[in-house]
Amino acid sequence: MSRDPDHDPVAQADRLRAELIALLRSLPYADYLRTSHWQAVRALAVRRALRTCQLCDAEGSLEIHHRTYVRLGEERPEDLVAVCRPCHEVFEESGHLPIPTVWGRV
Repeated sequence: MSRDPDHDPVAQADRLRAELIALLRSLPYADYLRTSHWQAVRALAVRRALRTCQLCDAEGSLEIHHRTYVRLGEERPEDLVAVCRPCHEVFEESGHLPIPTVWGRV
């Protein structure tokens, strides 16, 4: 027996998720970075990196670099790189991040 799509909780959840992603993508980037969604995504990226820069192993304050903005609002782990400020500055100056020679490390 098929459910009425207007009353199917799974269909409703899927619609809400799509609406949320569209809303997140419509925000100016600075506003997106202030959302609780981004804060949760950011925290997971920092934890996944074991709280160290994925390029130089520095510990401390980390920034999260988007490798792509295609999935903004529904980022995949591989879309994000946890980096220290000096490594992020190298990227901003050169336009690319150093290629890791070992998974997650230079």
